Formats: sequence, C-alpha cells, structure tokens
Amino acid sequence: MTPILACKDLSVRFGGFSALSNVSLDFLPGKTTAIIGPNGAGKTTLINVLSGILKPSNGRIYLKGDDVTRLRPDQLARRGVGRSFQIVKIFNEMTVRENIRIAAQLGLGRVVPFWKPAGGDDTVEAKIDEILQLVGLSDLANADANKLSHGKQRALELGLTLINEPPLLMLDEPLAGVGNSEVGWMTEIINLVRGKRTTLIIEHNMDAVMSMADEIVVLVAGEVLTRGTPSEVISDQRVRTAYLGN
Repeated sequence: MTPILACKDLSVRFGGFSALSNVSLDFLPGKTTAIIGPNGAGKTTLINVLSGILKPSNGRIYLKGDDVTRLRPDQLARRGVGRSFQIVKIFNEMTVRENIRIAAQLGLGRVVPFWKPAGGDDTVEAKIDEILQLVGLSDLANADANKLSHGKQRALELGLTLINEPPLLMLDEPLAGVGNSEVGWMTEIINLVRGKRTTLIIEHNMDAVMSMADEIVVLVAGEVLTRGTPSEVISDQRVRTAYLGN
C-alpha cells in the first residue's frame, strides 16, 4: 500500500540544537498514528514540518508520492492536508455558525460580496449544518465562540479544519486544556471525524491515544525510539523508561 504521507531523513536544527534527527516515517491511507514522547521530544516540530510551517534542515517530504518539501501550508491545504494547533485558533467575537461560515465560504470559493446577506448561499449553509452536526455543535450554532467551554472550542476548531474534507488530518494535542467532563465526548468526536482519513495525532492522554490510534510512534530527543501497535508500544520497556514510567 502506497503511503499518503512520508518523510525521509528529516532533520531540523535551530543553531546548535537538533530538534529532529534523521526521522523517516510513512503514514498509510486510512490509518491513525499517534505521536507520543516526553516534552521536547520533537513532536510538534515534526508536525510543523510535515504541514509546511517549518522547513527542514535536511530530508524530504512526500505527499501521495510527490515531493512537497518546500510547499507552503496553504499549498498543502489545497492538496488535502488539514491541521489543528495546540492553541485554539477561532474567531472569538463571532458565533459558532459565523466561524464555520467564514471557513466554508473560503473553502468552497463562495465568498459573498459585502452588499449581500452573509447567510444567503444555500450551498454554504448546507455545508455549515453538516460540519456542525459532525462535531456535535448544532445546538450551539448561535452561541458566541468565546462563551464556549474549552472542549467545545476545540470541537469548533476541528470543524474549521474539516471544511475541505481533507483526506489527511493532523491534530496537535486536541485534548489539551479540555476538562475531564468533556474528554470522553471530545474523544468520540475525533474518532467520528477521523473515519477513513489518514490521521496524525499528538496527544499526552494515553487512555485517549489507546482508543484512537492504529499505531504509535515514540519520539525521544528528536529521534524515533520505536513504532508499533498500541499494545506493542505500551509494553516496550524502553518506552516505559523514556516516557510512560512503570
């Protein structure tokens, strides 16, 4: 099976500090891969490079077999790469529906002239309703985004990421800051939206990782320590020593 995404000998250096060292990975269609490791292991650096935010010092990145090493994030997005961030990026002063509408108008190429009503495009409104239902926010469509709980804000950002129905989804700590009462709900939403997509997830909540991941990659000090199924990784003594503990 041909990987949808692959990197070969990927390295990132900041001055004398090596954040990634010769990382080679591939990600198969429809599989969910969790990337775990201690703080400073290079997890976010890896996703930043794979999504075009950072450029590697060495190595190549391939998307569906094409070399995309030097492409910008917007160019990768148009090729089907969706990305969320550690810090929620939404329009706080707008409603949930208005947030989704802006993304839908841009994603569908249906930007409305200023003299027309914003909600007058049936295609856009149908897409908004679809996304709201998918991420469990239909009942909160008219709520101000800044009034949502952190978990619901995470779900809203996920909805923005899904507008173009990306076949490749990268989620950087989607449960960060989510209250205990909403972790289970948010995990269910992620499990629903990842569907048949190829999904990369950085996450520290190991219960969630075990329920979402088909495989786990463990990074330590910018290098791949091991990769395997959740059961293989969690029983690996090297992983326990470096990250999980006993």
